[in-house]
Amino acid sequence: MEIRNANLNDLTPVRKLKVQIGAAGTQLLTLKQLEDMISSPHQAAFTCCSGGQKLAFLGMQFLPDSGTIGNFAVISHFGLAGDLDKWVAAAMLESHVAEIAAAHSTASILTKFANKRAEAGRFYLRQGYIDLKSHYIKNL
Repeated sequence: MEIRNANLNDLTPVRKLKVQIGAAGTQLLTLKQLEDMISSPHQAAFTCCSGGQKLAFLGMQFLPDSGTIGNFAVISHFGLAGDLDKWVAAAMLESHVAEIAAAHSTASILTKFANKRAEAGRFYLRQGYIDLKSHYIKNL
């Protein structure tokens, strides 16, 4: 398995990964979002591949100090293939982005996922994340 920076050719396979986990509509990655992730110094996108097959994709943003926790990174897109290697690929990719985030002087990584994806929650706990249950969102 290898981890590399994502490129525009990854859009279709990444959209397929996201559909596999139940993403739809605005949750699917758009060409503009991928272009922004690739070109912005405040964003990053990576894929984990094996034998030419995309096993996982992760997109993230680096945000400045919010006044409470210091600089932080946000995982905005995380898609996994449905095979047995997906959690190995996910762990490799998450470890890689944690190193990248540390290099950007971030204090923490924030992520979110749908409540129906309990398996994702268990993955993040195994990776050392803490379930804060104190984030609120207002949809506009």
